[in-house]
Amino acid sequence: MVNHKFIHLTKVELSYQLQSKLLLLITILFLILSIINYHSLYQYAVNNYQLFQKTEQEMRDQGVDIEEELQKTPRISNDGNVETIENVLAYDFKNVQTSIKAFHANQVLNNTFGWLSLVFFPFIFSIYGIVVATYDYQYKTLKQKLVHSTFKSIFMSKIFSTLLFSIVNMFILTIASFIIHRIFFDKLKKNIPINEFVVENVGEDSNQLKIILFAFFVTFLFSMLGLSIGFIVKSALLPSVIIISINFLLPIQGKYDLRNLLANFGHELFTFNPNFVLFQPVSVPLFQAGAIIITFIIGLVIISYVIASKQSKYGS
Repeated sequence: MVNHKFIHLTKVELSYQLQSKLLLLITILFLILSIINYHSLYQYAVNNYQLFQKTEQEMRDQGVDIEEELQKTPRISNDGNVETIENVLAYDFKNVQTSIKAFHANQVLNNTFGWLSLVFFPFIFSIYGIVVATYDYQYKTLKQKLVHSTFKSIFMSKIFSTLLFSIVNMFILTIASFIIHRIFFDKLKKNIPINEFVVENVGEDSNQLKIILFAFFVTFLFSMLGLSIGFIVKSALLPSVIIISINFLLPIQGKYDLRNLLANFGHELFTFNPNFVLFQPVSVPLFQAGAIIITFIIGLVIISYVIASKQSKYGS
């Protein structure tokens, strides 16, 4: 009987989120961000190729042996605020190679989840969790649900619904990433003779599953963070403003700041491209960082449950 009630509550939660277009809006937002990311990578590659062509033509006009010039090693030296590049053509050639490397199939998940997981997932899924926790308070439907179910069942159904959405979101984004990559890669091949820029060391497939698991972990982690805060505060606006402010305005507060802990995983898993370079975190062993994050979020969820259930007139 309890299982049936729990399943029913979970369906109710998912039904509301679908009807409110909350899930649809979040998914569309991430798809748009993925398209923007790939468009930027495409534009960066095209600009680098055009610069290479310009440098190559200038050297041809000067009678320089292009093949010999490309065999040289590019060097960058700094004298105060002045940066000097030696062997400019080789330097431009290498930049084109680097740009094309970002379009290798092994880099699809890296490109998509590298910046989404570490920049956008934290605050968007925190707000999502806050909304899921607070809409029963906002629309005065909690007491109505408590007539037929326990607060514990309602609380767990919200957790389970966010878990299901995290799984679905990851599935959609993963599939969409390869489609978006293919579209822009085909477009790139029409504008750059890729075969002339042999790209080596494009990376291994070994990190692909780890990247997906990490991205899923971040979505669920911050959904739980938002859910817990929402149940404690019972309001969506103030916590959402605080979450956004912390993400974008507050500097990192030491090595145990959640953002610093996640950045340690980020540098371990991702290869960052010119569109997005993650800040260098204060080093924390990954096992320790993971243990701290998991302990923190479990503790917060338990605290929020205890507080919210006691505050509810019919809480259990």
